[in-house]
Amino acid sequence: MASITKRSYSSWQVSAKDSTLKIKKTFLSKSAALDFAEQLEADGIAVAKLAKTETMAWQARVRKKGFPELIETFQTKSEAEAWSVSREAEMHQRKFVDYREAERNTLADLMRKYASKVLKGKKADHPDLVRIHKICRHPITQIPMHMLQPSDVAAYRDQRLEGGFVEPVDTRKLSLALRTWSPIKGATVKKEMELISRIISIAMREWNIHLPFNPASGKHCTRPEAQYGDERNRRLEDRAPEILEQVQAGNVQRSRRKVKDVEYVLDPEISALLQAAGGEQINLLRACRYPEWFRPLRKEVTAASLRSRNLSKAKPKIKARERKGLRLWAIVSFAIETGLRRGEMLALQWQHLHHTKDGAYLLLPAAITKTQTERVVPLSLRAERILKTQPKASELIFNSNYEAVKTAYRRAKEKVQIQDLRMHDLRHEATSRLYERTDLRESEIGAITGHEDDRSRRRYTNIRAAHQVKRFHESRK
Repeated sequence: MASITKRSYSSWQVSAKDSTLKIKKTFLSKSAALDFAEQLEADGIAVAKLAKTETMAWQARVRKKGFPELIETFQTKSEAEAWSVSREAEMHQRKFVDYREAERNTLADLMRKYASKVLKGKKADHPDLVRIHKICRHPITQIPMHMLQPSDVAAYRDQRLEGGFVEPVDTRKLSLALRTWSPIKGATVKKEMELISRIISIAMREWNIHLPFNPASGKHCTRPEAQYGDERNRRLEDRAPEILEQVQAGNVQRSRRKVKDVEYVLDPEISALLQAAGGEQINLLRACRYPEWFRPLRKEVTAASLRSRNLSKAKPKIKARERKGLRLWAIVSFAIETGLRRGEMLALQWQHLHHTKDGAYLLLPAAITKTQTERVVPLSLRAERILKTQPKASELIFNSNYEAVKTAYRRAKEKVQIQDLRMHDLRHEATSRLYERTDLRESEIGAITGHEDDRSRRRYTNIRAAHQVKRFHESRK
């Protein structure tokens, strides 16, 4: 049974204006409008007008036994009658779908619910939590679910690929700086789209969100095609040509405390050392152990400065393992040897280290691993020697934090001019070396590195062409 009644509604509109902003907002109650006006005045924005508006509308109400009561408001009586007739027909033909929850919830509501229910207990830096926090700052998440279309998801996809989106600024925070999104690779956009599709699928199955179809699914919204460089395959090179080219050019860049119009060079002994030998691994570890070696010096100096340099060279050097503070060289070396993630290394404790007659190993508890599963990591002789040099000043093996390691690693790369080598690329290097230098099976390597998915393990495996050719000819013999 359907009933249509005429209703009168009151609303209050707040208008404000200053030299840079124009604000106009409508409220259903006068108290809410007054609160907003007071808030604007407290922020220094003068309220221009507070006006009351009377509107007429038609309310349609549909009731039928066995179905929920439906109430909707329209501007005209004909629209209300058409809506009530269609809803009654759907109920009679057993084709009725309750879209009320989809109308009440936006995509941001579903993403927050997914974070609180499905990702409950996960670390703050969990990839999906980071993606949700980023996506929720985009206007697509403010669209009600019953209005979300594949074209909206496609527009978001294109905007993420091209970059340039400027986050909207809260009018109450005039000092907030504008943040512009940079272009990202297709693989990253694909992960975000898959996350949106997964959240909507769960909401349709379990959270009473009824939709005709999933607008973010691969069937209705095309994923970005894979492009060259989307998947990381960076490994340590045998030599670092960038630093050699700079040394040969005779002018080394200096990023800190640089004086204008002054030419800088490396110490002649360090220049000779770099030209004589070294790949990226050796140069990176040298920069981590002795960062002062690679500090550019003025090319033209006075006699007093030369005497000061000679005196400093004559002083006995402190070994890297005896220095206090961050021991970045140990963290970088250990990452290359074991393939541990940065977070796993910084959470390692001495109680996780065990010894057997065959060698030492780490027993990583589920609490510190990304996959939340216990893992055994055998240690090479080099990895054991690295741990023996670590001071037992606390229960942590590498007593540092994420930001300190991140900053020190970036500065070490800049000193030896290593380009596009992230710290996580050392995990690629370690995984590939397990394939090149051991006869372990793929499942055994996956158990050591913590790759539960075969596709992930293959993505982290970047075997060099020379090694593949060598193994081929050895197998022929």
